[in-house]
Amino acid sequence: MDKHIVAEDLREEVAFWKTVEDDALLRGREIDFNIYLFAAQNRRECRDKLLKVWDEIALDKFRNGRLNEKQPTGVGAGELVTCKTNLIKDSLSAFGGKSNAS
Repeated sequence: MDKHIVAEDLREEVAFWKTVEDDALLRGREIDFNIYLFAAQNRRECRDKLLKVWDEIALDKFRNGRLNEKQPTGVGAGELVTCKTNLIKDSLSAFGGKSNAS
């Protein structure tokens, strides 16, 4: 099942249990307090499931973005190439050779 659909269903369920909690608190009797506790527990479970699904969606997007990245970006992305070029230039110049690497 699509994770976005699961997330939408869980959001609706969290909203439902929040409504049940609010209604039970407005009534204020002992039996309603038990309903409130039951609804609060279910809402927390749904919220935890929702956070887990959102984490999975974000991780999937990160992995897909990383796989689609053709060239490294960010600070130090070209550092390895620069180090290799400098090593070659320094090695050749130490022995009197010329390098066409610039």
